[in-house]
Amino acid sequence: MESAPSALTFSTISNADVDELIKLQKKILTEGESHIAEQFGKPYWEWQYRQLPAHYSEVFICKSKEEIAGYYHAPVYEMQVNGEKKFFAVVQDVAVSDKLRGQGVFRKLAEFATEGLIHSGIDAVYTYPNDKSIKTFLKYNGYQKIYTYDSFLLPLDFRKLIRAKIDFPLLGNITGSILNLFFMKRFKASAHERFSVLKNADESIARLFQKFAGSFPVSRKRDLNYLKWRYEQRPDSNYFYLTYSEQNQLKAVAVFKKDIMLNAEALLLMDFTFTEEKHLHRLLKYAAVSAVSISAGRPAFIFMAYCCHRIRQITKAGFFKVPERLNPRPVHLLVKNISSEEQLLLQPENWLATLGDWDVF
Repeated sequence: MESAPSALTFSTISNADVDELIKLQKKILTEGESHIAEQFGKPYWEWQYRQLPAHYSEVFICKSKEEIAGYYHAPVYEMQVNGEKKFFAVVQDVAVSDKLRGQGVFRKLAEFATEGLIHSGIDAVYTYPNDKSIKTFLKYNGYQKIYTYDSFLLPLDFRKLIRAKIDFPLLGNITGSILNLFFMKRFKASAHERFSVLKNADESIARLFQKFAGSFPVSRKRDLNYLKWRYEQRPDSNYFYLTYSEQNQLKAVAVFKKDIMLNAEALLLMDFTFTEEKHLHRLLKYAAVSAVSISAGRPAFIFMAYCCHRIRQITKAGFFKVPERLNPRPVHLLVKNISSEEQLLLQPENWLATLGDWDVF
């Protein structure tokens, strides 16, 4: 698909354009101080947009004077919608070069891409726009806001959290030490409980993920192929699985990522599955007291954000809810229906969506 010739031209990407596109992406990510800028390159782009389980992505570009000046990526994933196989695109990694910003180019590119997605044969599109682009999606591209992820934080070391925010080490150490004592984590595993840290998923882990995800009317397919691609094959992979078994029965699994957030080391809870919420609580309590050993680092906190109405009492595991007004980057889930059952997609209680659905981490 290609637009009529003009000062700006819009088209789907060709193989000949890939290297130029990646060069522009690298430049824009570096200028924006993205946390993936250093690792980004052709292997990362190939993993994200060609090696994904569906092996299918829609990538749209804008050219100015024969040079790529904007891009719009939409990888496609197999979804489960009321037990039926569907394919949803996820709009991510969109930008225009600084020379064209403020001229309505992003809006034109988004309109062109949206039209292309409508005619691509997929069933729906979802995305997580930032404050700069959300207006375009809602006002001009026909998306609807479904939910803002619930966000929770579990402090592990208040000293590090405070020092990350104030340039007064002595005050941070004193105040943080007092808070650490007050909120000291206590946990004792029983004889029939077992916790394991793994770098690779197996069929038993994948079955638990699939059973959990399949119990929601709308979710991304989380089979073994997907888990390995998403968390193990990524070029800069920094993920691990923490499993919880009770009487030799797998009850809960969490995928963690070691990262830097709020200027401090953090453990991000990317994805999860459980048989009962109490099993997830046990896993997270263990993670809190064992954070140093399981991560081989010294994280200051655990962060999780999700759209999952099956979790109702996560504060019992020691987490504090992050108010949206204090969240530096709320995760807004937007959806555009194309051929699926619209009312089903518009109800947030039908969705399972985690940080793993979002390309930022």
